[in-house]
Order: sequence, then structure tokens, then C-alpha cells
Amino acid sequence: MTTLITIKGLDQLEKVTRNIGQLDASSRKGISRGIREWGNIAVRDLKDASKQASIDTFKGNLRGNGIRWEQAENSVVGRLMIPAYGIELDSMKPHWVNVTKQRTTLLAWANQARSSSIRRRAALLGAGRLDRFSVYVHPHPFIDTGLKRANQKLNPIISKQVNTAIKNTMKKSR
Repeated sequence: MTTLITIKGLDQLEKVTRNIGQLDASSRKGISRGIREWGNIAVRDLKDASKQASIDTFKGNLRGNGIRWEQAENSVVGRLMIPAYGIELDSMKPHWVNVTKQRTTLLAWANQARSSSIRRRAALLGAGRLDRFSVYVHPHPFIDTGLKRANQKLNPIISKQVNTAIKNTMKKSR
């Protein structure tokens, strides 16, 4: 299941979209290209932030096709799509998790964990000398970090694309 995140409070984007009705078609295309470019940068920054938050492949496919940007061809609105487990990893409360033989993915993670005590207990569990053990898990916040990086790049990207579109329009009108 994928969760849609609506990004609110982007002052630059609100200023731009407030005046879209007053712009000509070439400026709208410039804004659309700028939003698309920013969306791709936001995806890249979120994937980098997930890597820095130590989210590995055992926790899903966030760095593959998990985080993506969707936008219609000439639309000035896009959607940043993040799977629900990414949202949960970002904002869950710290809690205890039982590791048993039946929880194979969790056991595979425990066998490769950074902590030697977790790896040792996973080996004992695999050998049948332990029935279960618990690990304390914590959130891996990455969404705010990635969006903060991407938001810093929004205004220059939109300005550049709109200025390029206006220059192209002026060249055509001569």
C-alpha cells in the first residue's frame, strides 16, 4: 500500500501557483518542467536520506521504486509517493519486537545485524538452543531530512525554468 504525502507550507510554491492563472502557456510549461525536475530531485534526496538513516533492503524497497514522483504531462501539480512502510519507519514509536524462527525476514536481518549480541542470539535461535529473543527497534526518520534538502532547491529550479520559457517565448515572437 502506498501513502500519498501532501506537502504543505511551501511558500515558494504557493507564490508561484497563486499567479498561474495570469501566466501564458509557455510559462506554465516552464513551471511544469520545474516542478518535474524538483520532484525528481526530491525523490533522489529522500532515497539518500533513507540510506543515511540506515534503512536497508530488509526494511523494504525504498531506494528502488518505492519512492517515486508522479506528475501529468503539462501539470503544475505532482505527487510524491512513499510506501506505507516508509511512513511507518519514519514515524513509529520505539518498541520491542520478538524474533522467532517463524519470522524469517526478521531472523535473516538478525543474522546480519551490526550488533554481535543480536547475531549471537540469532545463531542460538537457528540452532534450536533459544525459542525466541527480543530486540528494541526505533524509528528511522528520513522524510523531513530529505524534503528539507529538496525544498532548498525548489525556488532556483522554478525560476530557472520559467525564465527559460519566457526567453524562448520572446525569441519566437520576434
